[in-house]
Amino acid sequence: MQVELVNGVIQLQLSHPREMELLNTAARELGERLAGAALENRTYHLGTKPTPGRGYDDRLTMRLGFSATTCYEYLRLDPKRGGLVGRQVGNKWLVTEEAVRAFEGRKQQAA
Repeated sequence: MQVELVNGVIQLQLSHPREMELLNTAARELGERLAGAALENRTYHLGTKPTPGRGYDDRLTMRLGFSATTCYEYLRLDPKRGGLVGRQVGNKWLVTEEAVRAFEGRKQQAA
């Protein structure tokens, strides 16, 4: 494999077919990691409409499949007793994907 930088453009020459397979594997792994990082950075709210331009439905009710009342009850409950960790900003609640996964893990352990 030979990599050259010519006029700001990377030129790659592969000398063995196995090198292309290696590059495909590396590109696929990078794509999976980027997708995972994007998922981990999601946040959710208790509004009635999804935030435009997010690329996913960021309503907590849709993520958990619970009513807003049930979500509020879990947010008010201590996480040690099975509650959901969230941040209250003014009169709004924000919950991270990490907190949702931890909540779902605790919920499954209790069942």
